[in-house]
Amino acid sequence: MGKHLLRLILIDTLLTLFTACQAPSSGANKPDLPAPAVQPSAGRYTSANSGHADGRFTEVSITQAGTQYSLDFGFGYLDGHGAAPDASGTGSLDAHGVLDFQFEDSFSNKGRGTFRTDQNGHWLSIQIDQVEEPRCLPFYSKTRMVYQNRNSQD
Repeated sequence: MGKHLLRLILIDTLLTLFTACQAPSSGANKPDLPAPAVQPSAGRYTSANSGHADGRFTEVSITQAGTQYSLDFGFGYLDGHGAAPDASGTGSLDAHGVLDFQFEDSFSNKGRGTFRTDQNGHWLSIQIDQVEEPRCLPFYSKTRMVYQNRNSQD
């Protein structure tokens, strides 16, 4: 009886190993896929450094209604000199969780941009497609942003 029990255990073990080899793969050998998207949260964001070395600052408020996003921007210099455009735009998330938007500022400059959140923070990138007031151009680049709150009215 001992040999018979040992034989059953061995057969059961072999069947278990064979079945495990036939199981669908866990994805460990799949090609690199993009990391899951981290969607930006509605709320208020400001420049990460409270202004760049030249005293520029950026503020953006993002609101969401369904799949559509609205953005309101404020740009300026800490000492109040120069052009200080305000802007508004609308957009939606792409397949990677990046907020793509188009906007127009208070000087009639028009452009597009992205707002993304990743492991390194929040990033606002703006490109101008139509320049009407070149004094605004220093504000339109890639800026690291800091999340302030969920209520864009604060």
